[in-house]
Amino acid sequence: MNIKTLSLLGLTFSLCACATVTRGKEDTVHFLSTPPQAEVRIEDMTGKLGDVSCTTPCEIDLSRKVTFMAHFSKEGFSSIAAKIIPKIVTAGGTAMAGNVLLGGVIGAAIDGSTGAMNDLLPNPVSVKLNPTGTPSELITVLTKKDRKAAKKAAKDAAKEVKKVAKEAEKAANDTS
Repeated sequence: MNIKTLSLLGLTFSLCACATVTRGKEDTVHFLSTPPQAEVRIEDMTGKLGDVSCTTPCEIDLSRKVTFMAHFSKEGFSSIAAKIIPKIVTAGGTAMAGNVLLGGVIGAAIDGSTGAMNDLLPNPVSVKLNPTGTPSELITVLTKKDRKAAKKAAKDAAKEVKKVAKEAEKAANDTS
């Protein structure tokens, strides 16, 4: 083999898996909450991650190829969850295209299997926690607890509106 062939071979192999080399297999996801100091528990949809958590504001390195759920909780506030999904982005797509154009089929396969061409979105994951006992939460609890009474009160109010409307119509007719 001549030097040109070896150089070309070396260049081809160095470009294999461009995204895996330049971007890595993990993405740093930032977690924010209002108010701060909420616990974030990460659940990976494959069940392989195990227990991972942090307190906002914080960041965690997560696999670029897996979908996650981030569960936010704080005492005195309603819990909330956010879905984090892998999505091909410009930088990862460019590296993948470079693999294909330069003959790096092996590199393209590696980038595809590691998820290196993906970013996890949204990033940052930012949520607003609502205090427990807010009016909308109380209405939901009361409606479930006292459904029959609420329906009866609504029917009685509708009857009263009809009665008042008839009386007003009768009074208008008597004055004419």
